[in-house]
Amino acid sequence: MSVHVIFYQQGHKMMEAVATEETYRRYRDSQAQQRWVETIRHPKPETDVSAAKRKLVQFNYSCLPTEDGCLKGAKRPSKSVGMDIDHLSADEVNLVAATAIDKKDELGLLMLERSARGGGLHVVFRRHPEMDQEANLRWASDLLGVEYDAGAKDITRVFFATTSEDLLYLHEDLFDNTECGAPTVSTTVTKPASKTATEAAATASEAKQRTERTDCGQTVSMASETASTASEAVSETTEQDAVETKTEEGKTSETASKSPAEEKEEKAAEAEGPLCYEGIPYDRIIKKWWDFYNEGKTPSKSNRNTLTFELAVNLRNICDSDPQLLNRIIPCYDEFPEAEKMACIRSALGEKNTQMPKRVKDVLTAVRQDMRAEAREEAEEEEALLQDDLYYYDALPKMPQGVRESIDAVGPYLAMPAIFAITPAIGMLATGVRVDIHGTPSQLNLISYIAGDFASGKGSIDPIVSAWLSEIIMADKGYLEAEEEWRARKRAAKNKKEQPEEPKYPVRYLTLNNTVANLADRLANTGGKHAFSFTPEADTVAQKWRTAMCDFSVMLRQAYDGTPYNREAKSADAVNVHIGKLLWNVVMCGTPDALYRVITNYTDGFQSRVAVARTPDNTFSALAESPLPSDGATQGENSAGGPPAALDERRRGTAQAGEAGPRLAGTNPHRDAGERRQDQGAPALPHLPHGDAHDGLSDALSCGRAAHPAPRTERG
Repeated sequence: MSVHVIFYQQGHKMMEAVATEETYRRYRDSQAQQRWVETIRHPKPETDVSAAKRKLVQFNYSCLPTEDGCLKGAKRPSKSVGMDIDHLSADEVNLVAATAIDKKDELGLLMLERSARGGGLHVVFRRHPEMDQEANLRWASDLLGVEYDAGAKDITRVFFATTSEDLLYLHEDLFDNTECGAPTVSTTVTKPASKTATEAAATASEAKQRTERTDCGQTVSMASETASTASEAVSETTEQDAVETKTEEGKTSETASKSPAEEKEEKAAEAEGPLCYEGIPYDRIIKKWWDFYNEGKTPSKSNRNTLTFELAVNLRNICDSDPQLLNRIIPCYDEFPEAEKMACIRSALGEKNTQMPKRVKDVLTAVRQDMRAEAREEAEEEEALLQDDLYYYDALPKMPQGVRESIDAVGPYLAMPAIFAITPAIGMLATGVRVDIHGTPSQLNLISYIAGDFASGKGSIDPIVSAWLSEIIMADKGYLEAEEEWRARKRAAKNKKEQPEEPKYPVRYLTLNNTVANLADRLANTGGKHAFSFTPEADTVAQKWRTAMCDFSVMLRQAYDGTPYNREAKSADAVNVHIGKLLWNVVMCGTPDALYRVITNYTDGFQSRVAVARTPDNTFSALAESPLPSDGATQGENSAGGPPAALDERRRGTAQAGEAGPRLAGTNPHRDAGERRQDQGAPALPHLPHGDAHDGLSDALSCGRAAHPAPRTERG
């Protein structure tokens, strides 16, 4: 049996064992968890249900973590198996749940809950060690008479949890986080047959809870909510420890006759003694005591006897005057011998005791206040983390026409990359506009790089840039066709005396798959207006400009600053250019490592002139396997089923086809994205496709430009 909560650390899914039912329910019943479940069950029209689902707490029930605590690469099966059952009606959910509970003994049921959307069930049952994971799932599926999710047959499968309200069944054995086939350290009683066994199981459970409160910061922060339960646990266990102490001191024949294994178990149980008072760790109480009454200093060799005696006199009131408990919680300060410390404790217990000392009450009150403050800070931090993914998106002001449609086309998680991509294009279109920068009128010279791993959504940027530059692309298409005609005439007149004069056309959308000379020649013929370059693959630059990367860096730096650019050569056929003000905006998309191949010098000032945007982390995003729809498929159909990398290539092909006002055909992000990423966690972000509600972006942008004829005339 096993249950591990999933969390993220440096982009990797990590696993942490959940040792008690109390901790398990606290994860499920946090305010954030309840809010997200409510959002998923009752979404508003603008709600992204898939994004909300990724915020839920995730558990794994089928495996144990790797040596470094990771989920990825886990090979050790646990003693339980998690099964996902989807696509059920409300009546079918109730029927299957009733069947599972009726057959709980035969099934070995450990946990049963409704899924986040309410149309399925999560079942956790005891593993049959002689069968592999898939065979266990088939066995349970046949027993319940329902199909399991075939895509959830790996032991690393995670489950999005709901709240305790949707928890239909829970067995205490679920929290036995040992490996399948490994011996259990402490005996777990599933169905106690006697009163003694029941008490032993309760004591073991309470010991685990106390350990959890000490070791887990999250548990400590919630301790005030479980004060009464913890108080009862301390009282019961203290009485048990007192009995064990008397027995040990008596050295009865029964104790003497115990086997070494039993003595080892007793020592282990004794080591798990109470470490909390009403949910407050004793070490925090002791630390606060020294803060209040010894200026924050711990006892030293010169005063340790007196101060330890004074501490024991006061702590006995919250330790039920148990010498063994006091001995465990009071440290041996400054190499204090154990025997002397125990003598101080026994002397303290011999003092007259009337009522709870005021100083102890003051310390407890102060510690409780600190813990409540920590709980509030932790809740605020959790809320902030939940909003981190959309922090910049939520902070955006109201966007103008065109920019707003561009952001909507890619979705909120790609908002910043989209803005970083279209602002250089806007600066190129508004070539006559000046802005005041540090008191100097400057043109909109911008260079940006969109960094993202494969299948992270970079391809969504291509059609947006093409839509903004559709008019420029059409004009340049005519210029390029005229140049091709000139080349044909020149080839035909190769041996003639009179050669056709080479035309100089103002092509402004320039490819980066170019040479320094050709690029300089193009930039000199833009008529004093901005040129623009875009590449969906930054490796094009790294490969083409490999031997001239310094020239590329110099040109971009001068373009950003808007300074003159000159190039001369002796040959009459060589390119000689003299540009009074180099105006050239550039956008590159590529992987993070390709960025290092583009910016090879970190001291020449290039990197300070580049705006870098990151696409969402897709480390744990699943690559779907269904093929892309055929060319005849209805526009707007969900094409996210195909591999995102192939989808990127398809979009790039559309963007590079040179069509006027390319249509942003894509997918509906609210349709299948959830099914595609059911096994993903909250911090992981998806490969976000286009929205079919924005297919008319080119028309919208054209309308926006038509509504502002003055700037358009100024741009020429």
